[in-house]
Amino acid sequence: MHNAWFAPPQPITGCFEFEGTNHNTRSFEPVTFREIEETLKSTSNTSAPGSTGIGYKILKWALTAAPDEMTAIVKASIKLGTHHPRWKSSLVVVIPRAKKPSYSDPKAWRPIQLLDTLGKLIKKITVKCIIYEIGRHNLTPLEQFGGRSNSSCYDAIASLTHDIQTAWKKNLVASFLAVDVKGFFDHIHHDRLIYVLWEKGFCTQTCEWVRSFVSDRRAAIQLDDYVSTLKPINIGLAQGSPISPVLACLYASEPLERMIEEPSYSTSHTKSKQYKWPIGPRVYVDDHGLLSIGDNWETNNEHLAKAAKRLTDLLNKIGLKIDPHKSEIMHFSIRRNEKTPPPLVLNIYGTRTELIPPKEGYLRWLGAFLDKKLSWKLHTKVMNRRGTTILSGMKCLGNTIRDLTQQNRRTLYLSCILPVLTYTAPVWFRPDKQQKHLLDPLVKIQSEALRWTLGVFRTTPLPALNILAHVPLIQEYISKLMQGYALRLFRLPLLSPVTNWIPSAYIPHTLRAKGKAAHIPFARPHSYQPQFKPSKVTNLQRLSGYMEPTTERTYPFANHNAPWAADLLTPPYMGRITIKSDPPPKEEQKSLASNHNITWNQAKSSKRTLIVYSDGSKNLTGNK
Repeated sequence: MHNAWFAPPQPITGCFEFEGTNHNTRSFEPVTFREIEETLKSTSNTSAPGSTGIGYKILKWALTAAPDEMTAIVKASIKLGTHHPRWKSSLVVVIPRAKKPSYSDPKAWRPIQLLDTLGKLIKKITVKCIIYEIGRHNLTPLEQFGGRSNSSCYDAIASLTHDIQTAWKKNLVASFLAVDVKGFFDHIHHDRLIYVLWEKGFCTQTCEWVRSFVSDRRAAIQLDDYVSTLKPINIGLAQGSPISPVLACLYASEPLERMIEEPSYSTSHTKSKQYKWPIGPRVYVDDHGLLSIGDNWETNNEHLAKAAKRLTDLLNKIGLKIDPHKSEIMHFSIRRNEKTPPPLVLNIYGTRTELIPPKEGYLRWLGAFLDKKLSWKLHTKVMNRRGTTILSGMKCLGNTIRDLTQQNRRTLYLSCILPVLTYTAPVWFRPDKQQKHLLDPLVKIQSEALRWTLGVFRTTPLPALNILAHVPLIQEYISKLMQGYALRLFRLPLLSPVTNWIPSAYIPHTLRAKGKAAHIPFARPHSYQPQFKPSKVTNLQRLSGYMEPTTERTYPFANHNAPWAADLLTPPYMGRITIKSDPPPKEEQKSLASNHNITWNQAKSSKRTLIVYSDGSKNLTGNK
């Protein structure tokens, strides 16, 4: 297993030596105590510890008992660019992958590295700063939906379905090739990773800390009761480390940038004109996708084969390879009597591979089950089965002697079942249609879960169950998710793939770009009226209709949102506002109220005064 997962690095061409800073290098920002405190608060006390057995609960106690010493350790580690050797030793726990023909193959197991919690705390603090700089300076393409903040699987799936539905409205067909990178985290070349960080302008302290983090690592593999000896690891990043996905996305950003800057094209024809459609790449960490749009399957397959060959060559230059056996093709069309598409022929690494659409009739990508017509029927059925399985497991948590309380059951349903049932629901839900065939499987499992939660009769009507359990109907909950997603559109960067496809009325006039980017297949629509022909717009455009175009747009990467930015509890803001909790004497109350009213009236009439409203519910300890 060790030799299969941590094989010697594949040689790659290029010089990755550097000294000092370049013209893009940004200054180093020291770590603050508030960063350490907030990061540690966000950790779970039940998280698995590493080989030392020290969990986050002990670290929280240590920060309270010795704040200066803990702060000094974290600050010194990051500022000096040193990751302690004790934090580099990991215990690799292997988990069997489902439905594998033979478990004698190491690929049938998933390695998870358990690391020391103090080292993980420092990684969490560092990765927050790196993620902020990625968003602030656009260090990775926005078509990479992983390894950055304000981005998610929903965005990748929404952008894909939008392009497919827009192609349908132009009487075109779409073909999507899903490509998986083989051993993505295990084949990161360390020297090139440090060079990429330096080239993208990260400070010397961050580059040296990452160099120390990835070098001289050791791991022991545990399988059942057997634990191997510690052996060195000279390549890759630890799976399970909070910083690994971010560093891996930075490492693999160059192939995606090349695919965007110089896109491949597919074609379609009319009687008088030929159209060129860019093959738009979209990636979530190591899951790549290529979408080709054209008149027929043959044209799409031809251009997809060329784009896949180009992507393979670009990844090969940085030491990464795709897994042809995990690649899948799916053709999307709403045409009637469409002929069976031919197989997609790929020539990868000298091997001929033929891909046909899955026999099951769907493609699974990022947890969504996509069929030929984007009907989402199978997706909701699968979510229903998963919810049923989780509910069956919950019923085993109690018996007739001792059982869970109704409050605990409700918490389990809201946290474990409801998110599963409504996964990707904002992408497929349409308020203008009943969609009973999609909602009924979800309503069924919700009614069963609420009957278990409340312990009522089977004949109790569903509306009564929702009222008693204080749980909204599925339709109402999905509408709430859609409103939240629509509001989130106003926090995305203006060049985000999702923002590029919402109507231009939602973009400030002074910030609208002329034309469209070369890798974007379709131009942005000008406006959208929710009450006008809802079937003529895509789901993504329909989502934007939940909010008014005049909604305030926020920028999550502003200076005051930086992890190291000062807040009202730190200098220079500390002490500017004084709140006296003790009531004044009775003889002073009238004069105090009079002075307060005068100050309030002056503040309301002054344009230089910022008025902030608060309910005063937060005490000095930070608890509500």
